Amino acid sequence: MRSDYYSDLNQAPEVIRRGTRLLAALRKHSDTSTWSRRRLRWFAAAHSFMGTAHSDIKEFAKARSHHETDYKIGEGIGDDKIQSRALEQLARVYIKEGNQMKALENLAKRAQLPRDSEESARLFHKMANCYLKVNKRPFSLLLYASYVCSSVCLCNLLFFFCLYVCLSAHLPVYV
Repeated sequence: MRSDYYSDLNQAPEVIRRGTRLLAALRKHSDTSTWSRRRLRWFAAAHSFMGTAHSDIKEFAKARSHHETDYKIGEGIGDDKIQSRALEQLARVYIKEGNQMKALENLAKRAQLPRDSEESARLFHKMANCYLKVNKRPFSLLLYASYVCSSVCLCNLLFFFCLYVCLSAHLPVYV
């Protein structure tokens, strides 16, 4: 989930206020063992959305907390989609904070979950960008190659060729 779910960042506090009320109402029902999978998915989605809103206004600790709760719910009910979403969102928060290594840890966990070719391409691209930011060019090059192979089209092949030339010549790369 991204901030484009609401029209501008000025609405994030209102989203957080409404989400807090929703989560408080849901927490009144403390016996979650009787909850349906559908209700748990909604609870997880609410945490994901709250995490995104907190991330957008740079409250990273709260954002991480919500995304970690989202992940735990997904793990508890064995839902790969929820776990995938939570891990990618956690990585997004770490990237915004500038902590590329923690972002890579979450993306590596995400890579172990099932994914299609589009998700693979997005995942490898994010990982390559993180490695590039911590000056691990060989890993970055390898992941960009995986990205290209996951989403084959002529413009990606041209991009990869240009990237290879820049990385092998140790030129700065702006992705």
